[in-house]
Amino acid sequence: MAGQYNPFAVLANSSNNSNVTNEFDISAFIIERNNQNAMLLLPVMIVVGVLILLGFTGNSLVCYVYNSPTIKKRKTTKRVFILTLAIFDILNCVLVMPFEIYDMRNQHYFRSSEVCKVFRFFETSLVLSSGFILLSVSVDRYVNLVKASKRIITPSRAKKLALACVIVATLFSWPVLIFAGIETFDILVDGINTNVTATECTTFRNDYDGFMSDNIYTVCLIGTFVSALITLIVIYILIGLKLYRRRRGSVNKGGLMFLSSTNEGKSLTDGKPIKRNNVRKSSLGYAIRRSKPKVQGSTVMFYSVTVVFILGFLPHLTVRTLKMLKMAFTESHSFDSTEIIYNLLVRSYMINSAANPFIYSILNVRFRKDLIASFKRCFCLHRLRSN
Repeated sequence: MAGQYNPFAVLANSSNNSNVTNEFDISAFIIERNNQNAMLLLPVMIVVGVLILLGFTGNSLVCYVYNSPTIKKRKTTKRVFILTLAIFDILNCVLVMPFEIYDMRNQHYFRSSEVCKVFRFFETSLVLSSGFILLSVSVDRYVNLVKASKRIITPSRAKKLALACVIVATLFSWPVLIFAGIETFDILVDGINTNVTATECTTFRNDYDGFMSDNIYTVCLIGTFVSALITLIVIYILIGLKLYRRRRGSVNKGGLMFLSSTNEGKSLTDGKPIKRNNVRKSSLGYAIRRSKPKVQGSTVMFYSVTVVFILGFLPHLTVRTLKMLKMAFTESHSFDSTEIIYNLLVRSYMINSAANPFIYSILNVRFRKDLIASFKRCFCLHRLRSN
């Protein structure tokens, strides 16, 4: 449109000068470039928005179902851990993910360093808390399998364990309050430096010069993740081997499984007592007719949640590592497809918050039944009130 102010034209005409003197021109240019970047990242913002909707709705249903009177009476560690993970996911959907949309909307014009620090801290602590909870779940699954006759991790202890996970995650995350903040970078127009700096929110500022190295802290986080990953793999391998040996190594040709005691059989019968007519004494021990022990649904469910968590977190961790090493596309602000890919991968961990309720509904038959029962109960109450 004729006569319309164009900040790009002003800066293009002055791009050969070392200084741009018109503050209004600079501000307008930064805002315009910020708006362009927001339009570029609109697909990523839409993806995050969909994850917020799915995650908040799904995890709210999880909390509702597992707080229903029928499930409250069961008092299992599974309920404690699932509710804890659901609460973390809801906090992620309510606090962290909306902030990420705001961050992408203002990647060139982020003004508050305090807001940046607080939300980056929440992001790190929630992810670490979920990871530590899943590590605790794996230990709980293994202990329940090996010590089926003795309840070592009770629901009360599981709550204390969940609280300990939050405390440890907070202790790991507090340095983010120091490292995170506003970082400046030069804006380019057609590859030419305009001598104009934009501001963005980042977890690790380039201008940080304090008592602790941000690179050392990043290496510690990576080391924590790798250590937890190895521990999870080892524990679930041990669980698999234990079940495999019971399935294959303890069965004779007649289809009987020989156990050292009837207590061991509880883990193969979902904790239910073995009927007397199904047990007979032998020189090898006690034999039960059930020759194919099943993996409990909760073990498979938590295993799937753990795998999704790892797969969702790996791209985020990889991109963060590349950024620390100043490699690949992570140092680019060139407004092309690599910018979209980077912003999508660095937020890959958000998939976990939306995926968990679907895993529960697919792999946990009891959860589906309880969910349907809860809806029916609400519908009946609504009809009674309306009448």
